[in-house]
Amino acid sequence: MFALRWELTELVKILDERQEPDLNQHDAEDLLTKVTGYDCRREIKTLMDKLFLDRDRINMATLLENIFDLSPGAIERGTAAQKELKLALTDFEKHMELLRTAFPYQGCILKVEERGISHEQLAHVATFAAAHCHHWHDIRKAAENTLSMDTLNLYHLNPWCIKPATNERNCAMVELFSDSLCLPNNFCSHWWGEPLQYFVACIGRHCAVRQLCFRTTFYWICAYANRQHALSEELNDNPKQTSFYK
Repeated sequence: MFALRWELTELVKILDERQEPDLNQHDAEDLLTKVTGYDCRREIKTLMDKLFLDRDRINMATLLENIFDLSPGAIERGTAAQKELKLALTDFEKHMELLRTAFPYQGCILKVEERGISHEQLAHVATFAAAHCHHWHDIRKAAENTLSMDTLNLYHLNPWCIKPATNERNCAMVELFSDSLCLPNNFCSHWWGEPLQYFVACIGRHCAVRQLCFRTTFYWICAYANRQHALSEELNDNPKQTSFYK
């Protein structure tokens, strides 16, 4: 329908603080029409009729997730991400828009073992990181020194790129590149602390040496194949049932 403006999450906070998180249909329609614009009135009315078909009231966060076609829990996860990244709401909004533009959702790849990623796609991630990482900081450290590609690794990329980019759909990073099966030809076991640019270079070298296609040769890499917001579904006490074994 249209992208969520994260400033709307302030409504969730306000209603929660008032201990009035649930709205009836009239109040919900009136509120959403005001904040999204008159042109959306008919679409909102149609959605509201469906949402209130079997209920009298609805939670504001749930309402936003339905209106903006977000996965359940996306509002809560996004709010937590904004806090973790220590970004003002306007800056978080800009960051999310950059991610939506660079990594638009393509579709669902149901099986985790079929979510391979190519060197070309990894290079796209690295290019995005190189363009923006000077605005990022290591969230694990008290000092907020900005990052650079010399040291940027998956411990940095995950909170700044992978998790926020995949939050609204609760998908894997691979599902932002393809909606069809990407059967991996290779499995990568590596350290998340390795600089991203070196890892991508290694994958590129592997393709070059073995004369593989940079676009259609796929590698299974956990950070991009697993749905980072639903790791409990990808991992299991039985190693043979985990995404790493499949």
